[in-house]
Amino acid sequence: MPRKVTSKDLFELSFVSDPQLSPNGRLAAVVLTRIIPADDDKAEASKAAGAKTNGDEPSAPRYQSRVQLLDLGGKERPTPIEFTRSEYSDRAPRFSPNGAELAFLSVREEKGKAQLYLMSLTGGEAQRLTEHRSGVEEHAFQPGGRAIAYTSRGDWHDEVAERGAARRISKRHWRAQGIGVLPDAPITVYLFDLASNESRELVELAEDAANLVFSSDGATLFLISPSAEDSTSLFRADIVAIDVVSGKQTTLRERVLGLSALAPSPDGTSLAYCASFDQEDFVSAQGLWLLPLANGKAGEPRLISEQIEVQPSVGGDSRYGAYPDRPVWLDDGQPWRG
Repeated sequence: MPRKVTSKDLFELSFVSDPQLSPNGRLAAVVLTRIIPADDDKAEASKAAGAKTNGDEPSAPRYQSRVQLLDLGGKERPTPIEFTRSEYSDRAPRFSPNGAELAFLSVREEKGKAQLYLMSLTGGEAQRLTEHRSGVEEHAFQPGGRAIAYTSRGDWHDEVAERGAARRISKRHWRAQGIGVLPDAPITVYLFDLASNESRELVELAEDAANLVFSSDGATLFLISPSAEDSTSLFRADIVAIDVVSGKQTTLRERVLGLSALAPSPDGTSLAYCASFDQEDFVSAQGLWLLPLANGKAGEPRLISEQIEVQPSVGGDSRYGAYPDRPVWLDDGQPWRG
């Protein structure tokens, strides 16, 4: 018999996000997030510790995210296979270029920070690659699978919050929904060499960095970063290219409004990206742009989607997780935005 929906039904919601295809297209990795209600959370913690509940107040409901694999080779609807089993958060799955391993970010303890892990698709124990006190924010495989680029704030931690002291606000953009107080430390781009199991600093950026993606030859790392704090407040950012060997930083395009989703072409002659098609209008819809590249320099970008809105409408307060929106280059060398 049908019944009325209650607030407790919200705890039954699950969220599938960040779908990733393996290089051969036979596997897909997704992040499944569910809500652990307060009572279940308390029971799981007590069970893990081998103790009985003692009547203490249960902790608040929390999200739990795990990576699942789906075999796309059959004719039937694939059955998800749980690939990771963190009690807190596994996210950002990325297949290695040879399709044999999966890199992901994982939080293994309450109030812990995400670290970078690597695990064979045949199973076994995941290998922890980083131990930064501030955690890892984003990562990307270098073509050829020799290394993984990632961003972190190193050993920074919020001492003000730990002491419970008054916080001095010096930036307009100092807090974000779902994040809280934004770190005031610079972010560093690292390159982890999988042969030596060592990481090195590529470049330190004063503002945030996101959307890491390599050129097809692996020699250049592209990313999005605001040139200054006022750019962040105005929703503008720069397209930055970093030489993987020297760490030399080149700004290809400055103060782009609504910038997201970098996608270098396979032949290295251009870079597709999404941005507001009217660069002087804050409420302008997203368009698909093409930036010519030659000898490490950028030409004038052109809008190739005309007045068509290319931003996928999957976001909102009822969603949880990342939703990839990067343009994809087709075999004929043309960018396609799905």
